[in-house]
Amino acid sequence: MQGALAPGGLKSIHYKCAGRRPWLSEEFDPVPCTEEVAVRLRTAAGVYMPVNVSALEIPPWSAKVMEVLQQHQKTLEDRSDEWILKNIRNLCRDSLPLMKAEDLLAVWRYYEKIDQINRPQNEQELYEDEYLALCHEAVNSWDDFDFDSMEQNKFSSVEKAVPEKYEKLIRRVFAVDRLTEVVAMLGFTRLRSWDGDFGSAALAPIFSKRNLPWLPAVELYGEGIFIELNEDAVREWETKNEGVYSQMIRNAAENRFRCDNLSPRYVLLHTLSHLLIRALSVNCGYQASSMKERVYSTYADGQPMAGLLIYTTAADTEGSLGGLVGQAEHLEEHLDALLNEAEWCSSDPLCLMSSGKNAQGLFGLNYAACPQCALLPETSCSMRNSLLDRGALIGRSQDSTIGYFTGIK
Repeated sequence: MQGALAPGGLKSIHYKCAGRRPWLSEEFDPVPCTEEVAVRLRTAAGVYMPVNVSALEIPPWSAKVMEVLQQHQKTLEDRSDEWILKNIRNLCRDSLPLMKAEDLLAVWRYYEKIDQINRPQNEQELYEDEYLALCHEAVNSWDDFDFDSMEQNKFSSVEKAVPEKYEKLIRRVFAVDRLTEVVAMLGFTRLRSWDGDFGSAALAPIFSKRNLPWLPAVELYGEGIFIELNEDAVREWETKNEGVYSQMIRNAAENRFRCDNLSPRYVLLHTLSHLLIRALSVNCGYQASSMKERVYSTYADGQPMAGLLIYTTAADTEGSLGGLVGQAEHLEEHLDALLNEAEWCSSDPLCLMSSGKNAQGLFGLNYAACPQCALLPETSCSMRNSLLDRGALIGRSQDSTIGYFTGIK
């Protein structure tokens, strides 16, 4: 068995895969398998690597009344107003004891109208809707329903004052004291992690060919901090850094690394998110591995976005303990700390000088970012610890003026 675990260790064994897929009730793959045999320990992490996607529940979908009505959707569909007024109180009495039948009917008709029209159809639309909701702006021109009076209980945020020192660079800050994340499992990969392509042949299905209209999912409850950068300041920074990240973008394209909104703006927001998580973990009571990020960066044909959400969730319906939301009052201290930490890395000057063809990390997709200064536990990062650069925040030794926070004292 010596050397069996090494790449190509079983080349001399003429074994042909039969295509058996035991997780699909012993179903066999009709397409012949030509992959080379590889040895793995039964309990190794690379045997089955789940592929999960997540979304936040936002208004109006986060309202309790919407959730209850969706549970009774099949019963209420294609019914007249008279029938609904007569029966809807019986259906919703236990869940919504204070709402009148007339109000429930109005919300149901509203739900019917927007259910198919305004639901996000892809990742871009999903992120754009979340961004608008986090910014307290109207989403898809929804009618003016007062969902706060309808027992909304899954999303709540409060705007906080932007630190005076950073008011030219940061537009708004929100303490999200209540949020709900839905995480669904699409499938899994083996040996190699998912490349982000939903149509990838490496993405193994978890159902047979029955086209079931559902996926296994879990609801998680928590809290977070949302920061929206100043759009004008970000555009000015992008102008200064035009061409700096062209090699990184080429590396991603050549290695089929999927990031639909990859741009210098994304690198800036992603790096700020990582360094902020590292700074928050010192005082908020949560380890870095317990916090996650959502980066809202403009897509090629989409609405302008320049924001990030740092959040933590738990399966308990009571959510988390408020330690993260409380740090929104001390954002200036955390920004000062992360910029101070960004100035120095134990791998400098090599780390800070990494860029272009001398980039580091997977496929050369990191510039000035390494485990000592910017990387996070894999559970926290949304982009596999790639597309990072401290220089985007503080500048570089050869040109310190190109940093987004250059000049902040």
